[in-house]
Amino acid sequence: MSKKLHKKDQEVNAHQKDTTFNIIKREMLRDKVALSCFIFISAVIIFLIITFFVISQTEVFQSNFDPRTVNQRPSLNHLLGTDAHGRENIMILIIAARNSLTITILVTLLSSVFGIIYGLISGYFGGRVDSFMMGIIDSISTLPNVILLIILLAILGGFSMFNYTMMLSFAAWLGIAKVVRARLIQEKELEYIQASITLGTSHVRLIFYHLLPNLSTTIIAGMVLNAVSVMGMEAGLSFLGFGFPNDMPSLGTLIASARTFTVFRFRWWEWIPATILIALIMFSINNIGNMLSRAFDARQRRG
Repeated sequence: MSKKLHKKDQEVNAHQKDTTFNIIKREMLRDKVALSCFIFISAVIIFLIITFFVISQTEVFQSNFDPRTVNQRPSLNHLLGTDAHGRENIMILIIAARNSLTITILVTLLSSVFGIIYGLISGYFGGRVDSFMMGIIDSISTLPNVILLIILLAILGGFSMFNYTMMLSFAAWLGIAKVVRARLIQEKELEYIQASITLGTSHVRLIFYHLLPNLSTTIIAGMVLNAVSVMGMEAGLSFLGFGFPNDMPSLGTLIASARTFTVFRFRWWEWIPATILIALIMFSINNIGNMLSRAFDARQRRG
């Protein structure tokens, strides 16, 4: 009898210790690719934060018209060569990565907050409210992202960091709103929610104190995957000439320099490093998002 009680206590303790953090940690340790991606992204973010205090964008973008330092190929003195103004490409790459990640994080947070609230309201009230709100999403989704963003840029009246952030945020909230709505519709049918409704619990309390905490895992995974979409949109807009201005580079604007045949053919060091870096960042974020999705779904976990 005592052995059975002891075994039961061990199972209870193990269940209590199996927190969300432990589940994610266990899943990541089993997925070596996701673990490598997490280490890479963490290292990139930490490095870029450090460079914020030691590398000035203004100083880097001061042109050096000495012919001996213009369009230099990669070497020990110039690790990624120099551009047409004699500026170090490696410094420009660091600043571009910093700007891209900053706008990605900012847009992901803004779009996710709006998308989460929108999805919660649509899924919770259902009926005509849900039909109307989802109709808006379907109408917006009919336009390709690039066309939608160009139209928004024209409506907002030109480029500014505020306009650019709002524009990307407007296009990025749709996906997470759909995910939150679908997950909330499932959660709303559970007995504890129905019991709370019967007891007269207010809508605000039901949504933000009962439903939202139980959707946190879905939201986290959705936000991580949303960041990949945001970074892709920024790169696409920049390549088309609707991204950051020349004095504020991003990884997308560096890749866009390859539109010039001379740069594409003879000065590969100006755009290939940015292409590789953005591909690695998007690949890493996507793998981390997939790992989180598995970790939050007991049927898909690797152990």
